[in-house]
Amino acid sequence: MSVWQAPFFREYLALHPEEASTLGVREHASSLTDLSPQGIERLIAFFERALAELAAGRVSTGNEQERLDIRAVTSLASFALHELRDRCSYRTNLELSSFPHAILAHQSAHAGVLRAGKYEHI
Repeated sequence: MSVWQAPFFREYLALHPEEASTLGVREHASSLTDLSPQGIERLIAFFERALAELAAGRVSTGNEQERLDIRAVTSLASFALHELRDRCSYRTNLELSSFPHAILAHQSAHAGVLRAGKYEHI
């Protein structure tokens, strides 16, 4: 992983703990994405900063793989900003109501207690 990728993904996973948990990063297994006004501001600032750093050429574009990664992150950040800032889609996303169930399922899977009735460790 290059110099810019590790910090980007570390912060991305911290801001999107459900995705981190899905990827097996246990550090975030007990968290949910912060969709408070302050949390949305942090998400927007993160993606704006990522796009600004990529646009300013602060990252290496030394090889084809890294150029593909930069395009992927640019697309991800652009889409996220469109959804968060332009559409405010978090206000009408019914999928978010499933977060409590999702976090319980993730915690259960990571704790190894998916066997019936073994939820006392959560």
